Amino acid sequence: MKINNEVVFSNDLVSKYEKEHDENKFWNKIKKVGSKIGVTPIYLVFILYHSIKSSSIPIMNKAPIIGALGYFTSFIDVVPDITPLVGYCDDLTIIVGALAAIATQITEEIREEAKGSARKIFPEITDEEFTIIDNMYKKSGDAVNTANTMKKMKKDTRKNNFNDKK
Repeated sequence: MKINNEVVFSNDLVSKYEKEHDENKFWNKIKKVGSKIGVTPIYLVFILYHSIKSSSIPIMNKAPIIGALGYFTSFIDVVPDITPLVGYCDDLTIIVGALAAIATQITEEIREEAKGSARKIFPEITDEEFTIIDNMYKKSGDAVNTANTMKKMKKDTRKNNFNDKK
């Protein structure tokens, strides 16, 4: 994966996950686990995959995507993927976290590309099911935005209170 040198995040961060996220590793992992882990995680992974390829997501906002896809394809996990039932919970948590960070920037084009990719593995999925999944990560994004707004308001209040005391 080529990274623009004008990015805000460090080259160390990118190079750490760059080795883990490459096209061949990604597609091998999808082929290996796609139908085993279910449509929701696969669709969410495809949203990240198509987001990283999209010019609508600013390069500086792609760090969480790189990290999440690198973690998904990595053999090193907090909970090993071979652990029955819970092996992909850590992967899904990181995927949802990355989606929450970029949720407001995901375009309809990215969603449609992700749906097309997911349908190659799960041809029977309906648009209604995709809508339910989309609403799930949008709510995560809304929660992150609300938390950030509250944090900023609290910081501004403290700053104003400090200035008032002067």
